[in-house]
Amino acid sequence: MKKTNFRKRLFLAGLTLAALLMFGNFCQTLGETKWFYNWKAEFRDWQEEIVCILGEKMTNMLTPVSVYLSEDQADTIFEWMLTYIMQTIPVQGYLSERIGMNQEGKNPFESLEQKESFFLEIEKTDLENLEQNMEKETELESQIEQTEAIEILESSDIGKESESIKESESEEETETESLAEEVNETEWDVLLRQEGNIFYYQPSLSEFLKEEETQEVFLDRLLQSSAYSLEKLKDFDFLMQKFFTVRETTSIRSGELSIEELLSHDARMKGGNESPQILIYHSHSQEEFCDYIAGETGRQILDVGTYLSELLSEKYGYYVVHDMTPYDVKDGVMDKNAAYTYAGEGIEAILETYPSIEVIIDLHRDGVNEGVHLVTEVDGKPTAKLMFVNGISRTTLQGEIGYLYNPYIKQNISFSFHLQLAASQRYADFIRRTMISAYRYNLHYREKSLLIEVGAQTNTTQEAMNAMEPLAKLLNEVLG
Repeated sequence: MKKTNFRKRLFLAGLTLAALLMFGNFCQTLGETKWFYNWKAEFRDWQEEIVCILGEKMTNMLTPVSVYLSEDQADTIFEWMLTYIMQTIPVQGYLSERIGMNQEGKNPFESLEQKESFFLEIEKTDLENLEQNMEKETELESQIEQTEAIEILESSDIGKESESIKESESEEETETESLAEEVNETEWDVLLRQEGNIFYYQPSLSEFLKEEETQEVFLDRLLQSSAYSLEKLKDFDFLMQKFFTVRETTSIRSGELSIEELLSHDARMKGGNESPQILIYHSHSQEEFCDYIAGETGRQILDVGTYLSELLSEKYGYYVVHDMTPYDVKDGVMDKNAAYTYAGEGIEAILETYPSIEVIIDLHRDGVNEGVHLVTEVDGKPTAKLMFVNGISRTTLQGEIGYLYNPYIKQNISFSFHLQLAASQRYADFIRRTMISAYRYNLHYREKSLLIEVGAQTNTTQEAMNAMEPLAKLLNEVLG
């Protein structure tokens, strides 16, 4: 009896195993069929729709509360929303797969057959090595071209004549450049006056006047100072890898950011220095550096702004207004969340009084992990690295943010890009990639508006001060 039961059980186990093997082969065959792939694609589309519905529902829950949020608060809430969605099942699997593709350097939208090129930031050592190899190849090609050109010139009398012509042209260019430097770096007499928290740096009018140049000449000069060829800059992926990084709360497409668009905007200063031209202010005025001592003056971002104002007025002849109002302190209490609202009110009042102002700079200090030191060497000095921040008033979940409308988004990005391009060869490691963020940061008041992060809390005050010297020089070159 026992043997019979054992045989029956063994027989049933064998049947079960065979059934499982047959079912496994069936699933494998099914998985290779076109029908399965179509079903899988439809299922992923359904998952994507779930993500969008969740995002829309959660965004609607925030309305109209979002209207009353500051940009900092909205930023935090939307990042929390993304985190919440990541933890939602079955959306988790879909998003994890997309993130995995992004980390591997693949287009996370390829499986959905979306042909538009998206850039999501990739921080990989392989990418850095690829960039280095590309630069080495470019240098090698340039050396080969120069060698071939020299051999051709040396083999002909025409070459000798052209060499003498080039030498004379070079001497003329050198004289012109030295004259331009003499004009640009003339020490200007500056009249300093103060009204409350606002300081005015008014340079005296001088007999030295800058030679006006056309937009075409300006762009040619800008591209010549660049470390990259125009052909390379036309490659959207290369442009993003070298100049931009995108926050996870937003995205940007190739059609929205091209080298043609970036170079099409005229960043040159239009008016003269008989009226205020540049406004410098600080949304977060209490940001300090690693050598700051509580109660001591001279080691905060406000002091760095003072030095930049002095350089731009005394060395380059710009009429600068430096607003030192502590917009992040209200009734003696720190309130960084409302700082952009208060700063906006201050900016509007200044612009109403001085509509001649063309450039607005919000000077900040970044915050990083304690082990990070954002420093490079410029002209033999330890110098804090800079980063521009551009807001595009759009989140991935909510889309366009109507109450943060900015008519100058493209002009803002173009202006910061001009500065990056001018620095790319001479100060190769000085400016970090521009951060594209979802919000506005009061950049909507002028076409030439900048939010600049000067180093971080791990930098010394002197490193931040040193950074103002190449920054002032770059501003002068781009503003013409």
